[in-house]
Amino acid sequence: PPWPTGNHPILPVGMNIVGQTVYVDKVFRPELKHLFGSRLIAINDIPFSELLHRLKSIIGWDNEYQLLTYFCRFLNDRELMEILIPELQGVDTLKMGLSSPKGQTHSLEISHQEKITGAAIEPQSKISLPATEKVDFVYKFLDSRKRTALLRIDGMFSYRENFEFFRAMGAVWAPIQAAAVYKKVYQQNPPENLDSLISAIPSATESFRNLAVEMKRAGTEKLIIDLRKNSGGNSLMAYILAYFLFSESQLKKALNSYSIKKYSDLYFANYPNDSLEKINKNRRLILDRDDYDFGQDPYFNGRLSSAKTGESELEELIKMTPTFYTEYKSGLHKNYYRPPEIIVVSSAWTYSSAFTMMSMFYKLGAWIVGVPSGQSGTCYGDTLSFRLKNTGISGFVSHKLFVAFPENPELSKLLRPHRELTYDD
Repeated sequence: PPWPTGNHPILPVGMNIVGQTVYVDKVFRPELKHLFGSRLIAINDIPFSELLHRLKSIIGWDNEYQLLTYFCRFLNDRELMEILIPELQGVDTLKMGLSSPKGQTHSLEISHQEKITGAAIEPQSKISLPATEKVDFVYKFLDSRKRTALLRIDGMFSYRENFEFFRAMGAVWAPIQAAAVYKKVYQQNPPENLDSLISAIPSATESFRNLAVEMKRAGTEKLIIDLRKNSGGNSLMAYILAYFLFSESQLKKALNSYSIKKYSDLYFANYPNDSLEKINKNRRLILDRDDYDFGQDPYFNGRLSSAKTGESELEELIKMTPTFYTEYKSGLHKNYYRPPEIIVVSSAWTYSSAFTMMSMFYKLGAWIVGVPSGQSGTCYGDTLSFRLKNTGISGFVSHKLFVAFPENPELSKLLRPHRELTYDD
């Protein structure tokens, strides 16, 4: 089905996921605050369970939580909602049946003509989170003695090292997206020089180094990494953070995930600075433009590649990001400080590279707390953009298969937190 734009909410309430249900976590009108926490029971008298059953036959899904994320997206797009609920076609009013935490039943009628304006209203929290309006990765300490640090990462795209990497890859979109990030951060037009532009974008290396130094100075006991609103970006950020917290031997044990890549004319059009010459360096088996690359698969690794000398594949990638590579080569803050307890907070929306970060820290001994991710450890990703030459229709297609837990198929389907958030919580 056509994908939702997500630009304009069509319901006066926002829905989120906990357990196997969806509930109201924000409203767009003050008089609806009494609905906070209410579970969805039905739409136009069609039970929630029936709506989920219908969705299973409309769209592909990897686990139950991914299905629920799609359900929430369908609820926020008129065209998709009518695909899910054909009974709404030609009907002026939509009726949501809701059940409050105290078991009271509410009926919310919504006109198709209603325009949703104004900012979302959310329940008050006892914890003041650091703001991410300009920078997606920020930290603060939750107490005056700095015993607990909170690192909030709402995205893994808008950081300097990401653009250094994709500039080196020759990604045609990198300058445009870097300019957009600069405008968001500084509220002004970016410099014309691309080097100056990228160097002005906030750095994950610098931010995480400062965090590690502050934590060591204070003897911080707990680090909380909040990934609830993080839908991904470039997973290099996960390695940058882990570099300051863990030893090299620990990281090697945790980096047992791998990917299988598909090359094509489209791949090389998206990344013109990559080439078959670079790909086939130290290869026993020479790959062509349309081959699959099993080089990272543990079974094939030694059979397909010659014994490498000099830099590892990871170091070759790190070298493409000068900001982190300078820190990496110095080794001054490697494994600098790790609090005794690390907690990663997840939601059903913790996706893509955010899932990569969470799964890496899971392997490194962190506690996972919250709602399971809708992402499966074995999945497709890393999309290439294309435009059809006759119609002009544009889209994205994956060129990688990711395997996060090669030794555990169950974890590869659903990474269940050590402490799962329930509706009662």
